Amino acid sequence: MFTKKHHHAQPWATKSVNENPVKMMIDSGLADMARLSIKEIAVLAGLCEQSIRNKIKTGEFPAADYRSGPRCVRWSAGLVRQWLESTRTPTEQ
Repeated sequence: MFTKKHHHAQPWATKSVNENPVKMMIDSGLADMARLSIKEIAVLAGLCEQSIRNKIKTGEFPAADYRSGPRCVRWSAGLVRQWLESTRTPTEQ
């Protein structure tokens, strides 16, 4: 006879998978100095990488504040957090 095992939620798995990742990042206290790639920023913002690049060119998104060579470009989480908060609509807050 099969029995159903009860799985207890892990402490790190308390957030709903459908919860807004931007809100989760802002609320989680992610270290402001953590360095984020454009791929990570695109996921957090719900945009594609090219949209982020276009926003950088037009001045709608801040330029990277960390470079380690010509191809390693990163943004501090604090800078990204400020931008995300400035773009949130009142219903998302």
